[in-house]
Amino acid sequence: MTSDRNLLVGLKALLAVVVLATLWVRSGEDVELFNGKHYWGHFYGGFANTAYPSGQGWRTVQNEGFAQFVGVPAMNSSEREGPSLYIGGPYFDRFYPSPFLAALGHRLGLGLVPIHVVYWAINVGLWLACMGAAWATGRRWTGSELGGVVPALLLAGYHVFSVTLDSIKIQQSAIPMLMIGVWVFECRMASIAALPRLARMAFWASFWFIMAISAGAWLHLLVFLALREAMRWDRASAKLVAGAVLALPMAMVWLWGIRNHYGLVSTLGSYSPGKIVTDTLAAMVEMARGDETLSHRFLNYPQYKFFSNAFIWAKGMIYGNPIGVFLGLLAMTLTARARFLLPIALCLFFLGHATMVLVSADHWHYAFNDGPAMLMGFLAIGIAAAELHLSGQRLLLGLVVAGSLGSVAYGVSDFKEKIDNYYGSVYHLQRPPRHVYVCHSDECREILR
Repeated sequence: MTSDRNLLVGLKALLAVVVLATLWVRSGEDVELFNGKHYWGHFYGGFANTAYPSGQGWRTVQNEGFAQFVGVPAMNSSEREGPSLYIGGPYFDRFYPSPFLAALGHRLGLGLVPIHVVYWAINVGLWLACMGAAWATGRRWTGSELGGVVPALLLAGYHVFSVTLDSIKIQQSAIPMLMIGVWVFECRMASIAALPRLARMAFWASFWFIMAISAGAWLHLLVFLALREAMRWDRASAKLVAGAVLALPMAMVWLWGIRNHYGLVSTLGSYSPGKIVTDTLAAMVEMARGDETLSHRFLNYPQYKFFSNAFIWAKGMIYGNPIGVFLGLLAMTLTARARFLLPIALCLFFLGHATMVLVSADHWHYAFNDGPAMLMGFLAIGIAAAELHLSGQRLLLGLVVAGSLGSVAYGVSDFKEKIDNYYGSVYHLQRPPRHVYVCHSDECREILR
């Protein structure tokens, strides 16, 4: 029908406009001061540790990202011992993709491409790949173009990507890599299964290595696959998935070798996950007895504080995109074909915030940790839109499309608020000042207005 074709053309055109406008407006925004954990009025005070000259004036490098910055020449060096990548804190597992991918991009550019351009290209490439994988997966699940373009559009307006176009830490990489992994398992398994055995093993080892260096994407993907196969209960599919997962140990050995070669720091090596588990089990016994005070930490939080912090995470996710969260929950609850995504989204929400459990972070919300769960919601909205279209329920379809457009509009509005939601407190929002300048010697440049 003409109206259906017009709807698709309109959504595709809007998708292109949102992507191009975001690239035009947000590229070059030096937000390292903000998504580098600069809580205005708190201990960092809004100052960067380092600045370096670029073709666009001085750019800042905050101390959490400095290891990623110096990690590029370290990994491109022929010397075993390059600049240390230890940054004074157990953060490196969150940042694996940054020096790895940036070093590769810098090498491919023969060292002629400025490093901040390399980081921009990586961030933009991951964002576009996430949209493309969501489009292909949604179309495969629904058999409808609408089922693909809607989640792609929602991701185009998702603020976690728009505030990180120039970031050097690439913490959001778990989101696009999870989506790419879902696309591989849902859409490309037949092609991969047809490869010769050695080629197939090499592919899966490389695949899991990339997942392992992408801020926990491999764990998110394993949870998705386990729950997906448990609910689908298809022996042939489960066999293919199990064969792919068998290559995971090879990838981990590969990663261990590189980490050992460069002396990289591991987050898990700096904490005691085993003790967290045993303490949590002991705390659960105390809870079952009805104890008002706990002598053991529950999920690394004292007393019952884990539950108040989980509420903060949920509240922060809602603040970041209330329309997207509401629509996603409705789609996963009311649409039969999207219902399998609800338990996956819940598990990914808590897994996404597992780094908070490791460090026992109190009263803080990090929007990139919401991403895997939000991704499931966006896919569910696409399934709901396709189902409503196929069943001819025009009014409800119009409401879903209007809600999706509202989610995109909310995501691209009030840039400073979105920066705060990406990396800030929920109870005491610390919005950046109206004007922010980077100054070095006698040169100053306004970076945010």
